Amino acid sequence: MLDTILGGRYRLVERIGEGGMAIVYRAEDTLLGRPVALKILRDEYAADAQFLARFRSEAQAAAALSHPNIVNIYDVGEDAGRHYIVMEYVAGPTLKQVVQQRGALPLAQALELTAQICAAADAAHRNGIVHRDLKPQNVLVNGDGLAKVADFGLAQPVTAPAAPDAATVLGTAHYLSPEQAQGQPATPASDIYAIGVTLYELLTGRLPFDGLTAEEVALKQIQQVPTPPSELNDRLPPAVDGFVAKAMAKDPAQRYASAREMGSALQAYRQLGEGRTIPFQPQPGTAVPAATGTVPSARLPHPASAPATFLPPRSVAAQPVQVAPAASEGVDWTLALLLLVTLACIAGLVPLGLTVRAAFTPPAPTPLPDVSVPNLVGLPYADAEARLQALGLALVNEGERFDEKVPAGRIVAQTVPSSSIVKWGDPVGVVVSKGPELIQVPGVTGLPLADAQSRLMAVGLAVGRQESRSPTVPAGLVISQTPPEATALPRGATVTVTVSIGNKVLLPDLMGKPEAEAQDTIRGLGLNTTYVNYQRPEDVPPSERWRLARVPPGCVLSQTPPAGSLLEVGTTVYLAVRKP
Repeated sequence: MLDTILGGRYRLVERIGEGGMAIVYRAEDTLLGRPVALKILRDEYAADAQFLARFRSEAQAAAALSHPNIVNIYDVGEDAGRHYIVMEYVAGPTLKQVVQQRGALPLAQALELTAQICAAADAAHRNGIVHRDLKPQNVLVNGDGLAKVADFGLAQPVTAPAAPDAATVLGTAHYLSPEQAQGQPATPASDIYAIGVTLYELLTGRLPFDGLTAEEVALKQIQQVPTPPSELNDRLPPAVDGFVAKAMAKDPAQRYASAREMGSALQAYRQLGEGRTIPFQPQPGTAVPAATGTVPSARLPHPASAPATFLPPRSVAAQPVQVAPAASEGVDWTLALLLLVTLACIAGLVPLGLTVRAAFTPPAPTPLPDVSVPNLVGLPYADAEARLQALGLALVNEGERFDEKVPAGRIVAQTVPSSSIVKWGDPVGVVVSKGPELIQVPGVTGLPLADAQSRLMAVGLAVGRQESRSPTVPAGLVISQTPPEATALPRGATVTVTVSIGNKVLLPDLMGKPEAEAQDTIRGLGLNTTYVNYQRPEDVPPSERWRLARVPPGCVLSQTPPAGSLLEVGTTVYLAVRKP
């Protein structure tokens, strides 16, 4: 198989791993001249439509993801019946191999690696993908300490239906969530449970549940509560137990609301440990004893004025121990006591392990301080994040929503009310404003007025109306709209529609206008004029003589039809003019 070239470009170099479905090779991309990882589906599964579909689903799921903590997918292909996926080559061990070689990891490293896995899971979840098989075996660690999640072979869309055969459970029993173990569909909360198991293993060097069979382990996942990590690793502060307990809660609703929230909580706690100011005993600046066993004297405070600090002996081999004569300026009581303890251990009078353990019993962990949550509503996202970080709290983005008052990019709500008292390192969720909801204006030109109004109001817009003559658009239909179709407007904004009154014109009020001006107005509207009825004051009926006070001679006294009438083009207008 080695030196075989697949797809005309991928030369197999060495076999680097295998799983139940596939074998993984380090290969060379001869076209681009770079190393890649090439996963080949086992021959016995290549003809199985179900396994082949699952194999392809890995490529489809992972190829849709682009994140620094997820192994990149470069290519998918088939060559002479061999189905393969070409992936980014990560030069480094799996996280499982790291734990097997080193045992429990230092707290800071365990938290950092787990937070990176959370970031990868969050990216998958936000793209609608549940991994379903997160575990240290599926996490690669490169030389820079960067964790990369791989093996999306069991991944599925969040909205995918449950498997038709509920009796078949896919996954690894030691990392399987209780709901998966009971045949229920996996959700993002299931991945969070697996991350909790992984964190447990990194902190303790062992799994929370074990058994002779997968079924036995799965039953423990459902029924039992794991031993707290701090009881298995006395270097751990009890506060760390809370992270594991929350992630591994039997009820998915009691776990972290998202992988991002869990990662933020871990990072915040890690920053607390690295940046906290605490009291400690200053260490003497005396040089480490040389290999000959000679212990130089030093000027140290008297025990009455400063507590002694015990340092473990470099070796308990039987070799001469030379003690420098006591100087006149004082006795090095700390080193003298240390030598007495060492000699006692050599003579077998005191068990060395007991002595060292007693000297190095860690102090009780400092409890996390209380913090009052500030009011974040209205703050820009970056300012809110900086304010929480300054208080030792972690900001978790819970999503976005439209808001008519809070500008886009600012905090519109927070999950923990302001002035609430929480612990240092706790997460505070926020909702970010998307600004006013913008609505695409629908097109209503050519619609009857009633239909146009209904369509605009249905999407949350108000309607203004004006009328205009149109020789081509029938009366009652919309001639035009302002603003035009597809314009983005805030909810409640007004769209003005111009409604056709047909081939009609609106006759204005001509009373009081000079005869010639009135005639020009009528003809300009496309209407006709006829003879003018000139009237003397005595010809005006008594009921209309009030007009004489307003109309000078030579001007219009009245009109027929009256002002405000809608007239078809060509209609005749009659005028009565006061006799000059």
